[in-house]
Amino acid sequence: MLTVLTAGLFWPWAYVARQKWIAERTFIDGRQLVFRGTGLGIFGTFLLVIILTIITVGIYFPWGFCRIKRWQVNNLYFADHGDIEKY
Repeated sequence: MLTVLTAGLFWPWAYVARQKWIAERTFIDGRQLVFRGTGLGIFGTFLLVIILTIITVGIYFPWGFCRIKRWQVNNLYFADHGDIEKY
């Protein structure tokens, strides 16, 4: 709802919250994942993707999607002992 009310500007923060939620519940070989990205960290990438997609009439969208996924993967780590929070 906040994304709609803010004309899409809340999307980066909503995306980061979702990625953190998914990472907290994901275990690989018994090791928990942690997502360390921030909404402000992806905001510039998000704006660049939106602007280039508009300028190229949608042609840039697949590359923009890949750019956002690359940012996501670069901020995903295996949790250290201090990163794990109790539910």
